[in-house]
Order: sequence, then C-alpha cells, then structure tokens
Amino acid sequence: QICRKMADLTEINGEDFTEENSAKQDSTPRTFVLSKRVTFGYHPVASSHMTISHCATEAVKIDPEGTYAFGVTFGARKLKGLAEFEVILTEIGTGWSGTFKLGVMRVPKGAKLEHVKIPRYSPDAPDFCVWCNQKIQNRLTLTKCEEKQYGYVSLDNLKCGDRLGLQLTSEGDLGFFVNGMYQGRAAEQIYLEGFDVYAVVDHYGRCKATRISRSVMESSETLKMKCMEVILTTVKQQDSISMLPLPGTLKRQLHNYRHYV
Repeated sequence: QICRKMADLTEINGEDFTEENSAKQDSTPRTFVLSKRVTFGYHPVASSHMTISHCATEAVKIDPEGTYAFGVTFGARKLKGLAEFEVILTEIGTGWSGTFKLGVMRVPKGAKLEHVKIPRYSPDAPDFCVWCNQKIQNRLTLTKCEEKQYGYVSLDNLKCGDRLGLQLTSEGDLGFFVNGMYQGRAAEQIYLEGFDVYAVVDHYGRCKATRISRSVMESSETLKMKCMEVILTTVKQQDSISMLPLPGTLKRQLHNYRHYV
C-alpha cells in the first residue's frame, strides 16, 4: 500500500516512470528527489537589463542583441536543506556566443539582495559558484576563481526547450542536471555558518529568456519524504530496494534519498 501511494504521488507530480524510460536512464547515477513543482520564482532584484514577469517565473533580457552580459537573476528564496532548482531555456539569439549559466551565490546571513552588488557577469564576482560552458567557476571560498572541467555536455550547445537544473543536498553538495541527466558533483560545502545561499541564473551570450520549471525544497515535501522514510526503514539492505514492486525511476530516487537521511 505504501509503495502504491508513492507511485500515485509521483504520477500526480507528472513524472514518467515507464519501464522503457527507466531503461534509458540506467546510466544516470542520481535523479531529482523532490517533486516537479514551482514553489517560488525569480527575485525582483536582478541586473538592469533583465525583466521578471509571469508571476515571477520568467526572466527576459531587455536588449539581448546589445549586450552579452548584465543578465544575472536570483531565485526568490534562500535555499535550505535538500533543494532543487531548474529553468528552461525559452528564447535564444544568434548575435553572441555562449548561453546561460546556473549556480549559487552566498550572502551574509540576513542580508537583503537589494544591498548586494550585482555583477555584470557571474563568474567575475566573489561568493559565486556557477557552471559555465564545460567548467565550474568557483569563488565561494577563494580569493580568485577556481576553474575545473565539468559535465558531460557543453552548455553552449543548449537549445530552446532544454532544461538546466541544480540539486543542493542538505550536506551542501552541489550537482547539476541537463534535461534530467545528472552531470556529477560540482562543489562541496556550499552551506556555511553565517551565510544564506541563493540560486543564480546568468542570462549570458545568446540566452534571451528562461522560465523556472522546478523550485522546491524538502520542507514542502513532507508527505513524500515520510513515505520514503517508511520504506527505507522497512528495507534494511540497499540491494533490497531493487526487489520492490516499484517503477525503475522511483527505485533510483529511493537509492538517492538514502544518502540524505
């Protein structure tokens, strides 16, 4: 009955758990854990070349052909615990190279974003960690930007309709997804005592507009989390999850969730 309830929950949330699609994703080491919902939008504070519209879920560049920079936007809420944030590339131009960047920013605890200096280009700013092209550019704890190769795809190859998301675990591990495919762990210890963390979307280069497709934290997933906890309490061995009468994607969510409890 618990297993059936979990399946019903995820079907209601719009996830596709057919065995055919599960087989296609067998190589994915991690999945989104929380349901696909938008619980918060973009923050009204943004770069001067950006407008926020449609209940704060869409960000549009005012002059995309005039500048490749000045496209930084933030999620409206501080990220806490297990958090997932994803955007869809809704409009793209041809005048520049490169596309949008996704990541996180730290600010002193309790500081208002109105008092934060918005950079023209997110990798240039201290206290940012963003995925750019095929590199992670991290300046969260360093005096200069640390770069490392990252991801199985290049963000420069994204097209309209493609989805770029992040997952921040309660332990502070940061990872990214492209169209639901996990790209690996990008950074650690994002959460730090005395600081708040926000999601950052940088509408760079050819990126004209994005729409938030997922913005959820574990505090709003109480029922689903409780169901997962009950199942994992009953199933003592990791290998036993594969024997449950559940769709493949849901089994992977259970494997993944075990790392957070």
